[in-house]
Amino acid sequence: RVQPSFAASDRAKTAIDELCRLVDGMPLAIELAAAWSTVLTPEEITAEIRESLDFLGSDAGNRPERHASMRAVIESSWRHLAEEEQEVLQRLSVMQGGFTRHAAIHVGDARDGLLLGLVNKSFLQRNASGRFDMHPLLRQYAAESLERLPVRLASTREQHCAYFFAKLAQWAIDAKGPRQIERWPAISSEVENCSAAWIWAVSQEQIDLLLPAYDGLGLLYERLGAFELGERAFQTAGQMSCLADGSRAEGAVQQGIAQAKALTWEMHFADSLGKTEEAIERLDSTQNILGDESIQSASDTELYRARGYLHLSFAHLLRHTERALADEHYAQSVTIFVELNDQRGLSQAYLGQSAMAREYGDYRLAEVLANRCLKIVQQLEDVRTIAEVQGRLGLIYMDLGELEAASGFFTQVLESNRELGETSKVANALEFLGLLALYQGTNHVACRHFEESLILLEGMSAPLPIGLVNTWLGIGLVQDGQYERGLSHGLVALSIAE
Repeated sequence: RVQPSFAASDRAKTAIDELCRLVDGMPLAIELAAAWSTVLTPEEITAEIRESLDFLGSDAGNRPERHASMRAVIESSWRHLAEEEQEVLQRLSVMQGGFTRHAAIHVGDARDGLLLGLVNKSFLQRNASGRFDMHPLLRQYAAESLERLPVRLASTREQHCAYFFAKLAQWAIDAKGPRQIERWPAISSEVENCSAAWIWAVSQEQIDLLLPAYDGLGLLYERLGAFELGERAFQTAGQMSCLADGSRAEGAVQQGIAQAKALTWEMHFADSLGKTEEAIERLDSTQNILGDESIQSASDTELYRARGYLHLSFAHLLRHTERALADEHYAQSVTIFVELNDQRGLSQAYLGQSAMAREYGDYRLAEVLANRCLKIVQQLEDVRTIAEVQGRLGLIYMDLGELEAASGFFTQVLESNRELGETSKVANALEFLGLLALYQGTNHVACRHFEESLILLEGMSAPLPIGLVNTWLGIGLVQDGQYERGLSHGLVALSIAE
């Protein structure tokens, strides 16, 4: 009605969809936003709404004052709330992506009676899964109100961090054992809260709060395939001024652990994104940790352990180009993990050594090391890593020409990862089965597996795997006589490589 001739481009449609999500479909908010369409693009309108609730106002004289802007609408309702209800909403405004009843109690100080009252008054909504949320515009208003109370804001943020970092610390344990499938739905539903807590704690350089969360957040992002998010999160954490060279006199142990873990995870995600060369360039940052005389022995267990994992990351990155140096770092990591009886770390070191042996054509050594790793993770009941090692063994047996054994492992890996619900790992298993089919000369079967793998990968930030699978698919199509399609996929792979 405001602009009858308006025709939305694809970009504008995306912005309009986002606008509707921002206001949660509220008719008045949409009408107030539409009034700006004569002077602003949908993208600009959406950006302004994110910036300030006051943008959704009207100068029209035919509206009641309480409907003249979204702020007026919300303020009119807010004034009818009891003070403790307002406080609960203020505290709950720090939540992102919804929250559970348990989280509302611990972060928002919301008793069950208060939660019920706010749901009945439509200030909170409860979905079918039992999670609560509030309208985005109400959250913005409540957050602004909280910002005006710095003491309450700080305590709420700290409670939010403490609660979700405890969840991440537990996930770091569960992700390596038999409960990972059972626990995954709960932690994956909290990724937005965990990310928001991390960003705030890093901005405040709250190392005491952050330390329990490093591994849990890394494992969460890894399982989600959120490699870019993971790289950014740990890169920012590693840049905290309190971790800068020369500033570790006080709290040196905690700062050393934080620095080592941030670098370890940052390099891991960079490598996962195909930025291996960039990750190697960052290795210079590790020298002050690896060469620190204060942590050359296990005087502090967690710092010594963090150093072991840093050696492991160092080795993973160098194994493609500098085998001798990578061997040294693997050996140092094994020494540390044996001293600490860290079976998880030891299994990862064996798995890395196995991968390196395979890369250099020493397939029988690769088999021995992979089976050492498999024995450990089976004892730990780490179903995710069991599937990973079985995939590695499948590749080794394919290299050795033992195709029946390879097929058995790849099929098991596919079934396990489908049960785990890990999209990236299912895509990997399909790639393995495609490679085996190529090896056997059944090109149409190989192409089918590669196409299924690509469908899964294209929804993720994983350019390197997408490039590799496009390469294999291109080869399979050419060998199957489909030259134009093969060339098309080969060019996609080439563009990614460039």
